[in-house]
Amino acid sequence: MGEGCQHWASSGNTYWGQFVLGEPQGHGIMQYKAGGRYKGELSHGVREGHGCLVDQDGQVYQGAFHNNKRHGRGHMVFLNGDKYDGNWVRDQRQGHGVLCRADGSTYQVHP
Repeated sequence: MGEGCQHWASSGNTYWGQFVLGEPQGHGIMQYKAGGRYKGELSHGVREGHGCLVDQDGQVYQGAFHNNKRHGRGHMVFLNGDKYDGNWVRDQRQGHGVLCRADGSTYQVHP
C-alpha cells in the first residue's frame, strides 16, 4: 500500500490518497471534473465503506457506501435545506428514516 495522486485525462477526475496495486484503495479524496468531491473509503476505485460526498449541486451525504452508491445508514442535507437521516438502498432512501423539511415539518418513516 502506498499513497499518491492520480489524474484521469479521460474523465477529468483526480484522486489523492491510498493505492493498492495501482488502484485507489483505502482512504482518499476524489475530486470530480463535473463538480463534487468524495472523501472517504474506496475499494478497487469505487466508494465503499464510509465517507462524505458533496455533489455538483452542493448537496452533502455523509454515511455508508456500497459499490459506489449510498447504501446503509446515512445523513443527507439537500440543496433546499431539507435533511434526511436514515437508511439508503442503492442511492434511494428506503426503510426507517426521518426527513426534516426546511420549513420545520418532520416526516418519519417506519417500515
